[in-house]
Amino acid sequence: MAKGTDLTFPYHIVDHVVKTAKRGDVSSVIDVIDQYCYSVEKAMNVGDVKGAILDKCFLEASPQNVLELGCYCGYSSLRMSRLLKEDAKIFTIEANPDYAKFAQQIITFAGMEKRIQILQGLSDEVLPTIAEKCGVQTFDFVFIDHAKELYKRDLIMLENLGLIRHGTTIVADNVIYPGCPDYLKYVRNNPKYKSANYLSKLEYTDREDAIEKSIYLP
Repeated sequence: MAKGTDLTFPYHIVDHVVKTAKRGDVSSVIDVIDQYCYSVEKAMNVGDVKGAILDKCFLEASPQNVLELGCYCGYSSLRMSRLLKEDAKIFTIEANPDYAKFAQQIITFAGMEKRIQILQGLSDEVLPTIAEKCGVQTFDFVFIDHAKELYKRDLIMLENLGLIRHGTTIVADNVIYPGCPDYLKYVRNNPKYKSANYLSKLEYTDREDAIEKSIYLP
């Protein structure tokens, strides 16, 4: 998610989704959000173009336990939820209580409330207790899309807490714009990671952006 989006967007999109999308149809909800963002109001979702890259990385990983840092309105969680295998689950951390509230409404409308659990709070406060509270030992897939200055800090926290395992896939959004140079330096120059960069476009624009995929190989 890129910075600079109107903070009223989540309210607007909840109203639009409820009026326009088909209840219980995840793909309908995703399509309605994309159409709204192209035609009415841009938002800091991963978007449909980079979303296709996220989908590919997710399918390759075939994860059981999924962690997302930065839920916003629930768009990327919903994209990933369509691809979940049976009994798999997404845990998504959102610091902003209003975003978490609106995301829950959209996720429930899409019928995915049992597959996606929102954990409201700051990532450095939620992560230390997530294993105990959610019954998850390690995550197979991590999507990082919150404050860019926290990417590196929170990845190192995941390592230190033992929440990622050998082979965990970590996907980071917005690595060109707004960018996260300290995170890229860390994963690209660290023998514990095998990284690949996927050039793309910033959500709902023609501006260049990219996704970074890293495999944890300690």
